Parts: sequence; C-alpha cells; structure tokens
Amino acid sequence: IIDSGNVVDFGFVHQGVRETKTIVLKNTKPGITAFKFENEDNFVRFEPGQDVVDQRKANVLVHFKSGVNLKFEKTFKIFVRGGNTLEITIKANVIVPDVR
Repeated sequence: IIDSGNVVDFGFVHQGVRETKTIVLKNTKPGITAFKFENEDNFVRFEPGQDVVDQRKANVLVHFKSGVNLKFEKTFKIFVRGGNTLEITIKANVIVPDVR
C-alpha cells in the first residue's frame, strides 16, 4: 500500500532484463477515485499508468529495465483525483552479468 515517500527497490537487476514488482494503491475515501502516474521514462513503466478505482484498492505493475550499467533512483508523482499527490521512489542497481 503506497503512502507518499514510499520506495520500490528492485535491488540488483541484470542489464537488459526486465523486472516487475506490484504496488497497491488504496482508496481510503468513500466513492470512486482516479489516479495517474507522472510521465514514465526510458527505464520505468507503470501498468496501468492511469485508472479509476471503484473498489478499495488497485494493483499497479512497476516494470524496470535498463540497457546500461547504472545506479538508478528517481521519484515519480502519482496524481490522485481531489488534488492529492503522492510520491514514489524507484531504485535499482543495474549490473552486467559475469558470464564466462
């Protein structure tokens, strides 16, 4: 369940391999609400990137993939209907597999 400031840490990820984690957005107010993620980038994709939540929660897949060796950390905004904005930080350490 995401609160503002939460971190999704992918740990070590092999270069060129897509990893996926699931986060849960919880609707704590009565009625229907909607959310939309800030623009994605070349490394991170949210699925769905926007949706209407008519139940109490929504599962969102967070995909990470990098073609370069790097230490990744970026904060994305989640815009929620009603003026709320949450932030989520995505972290990953991309490594090159040592194949011999």
